[in-house]
Amino acid sequence: MDHGLTEAVREGFKMLAQKRMKGIVSEVKRSGVQPLWIRGKLWDLMWVHWNTSRVVVRSESASQ
Repeated sequence: MDHGLTEAVREGFKMLAQKRMKGIVSEVKRSGVQPLWIRGKLWDLMWVHWNTSRVVVRSESASQ
């Protein structure tokens, strides 16, 4: 087995998974509806993070 190829596939998958997860979380944030796979305290912590002034400013900048 070519370990270099295995690592390249792993890194490629990781990049795609991160991009897709970012999109999924963005959709969840936009909807404001808690999905079943984000449970209790994590959901609350995500909203605390999303409502910090630094994140709000960054989000507004990215929207433009």
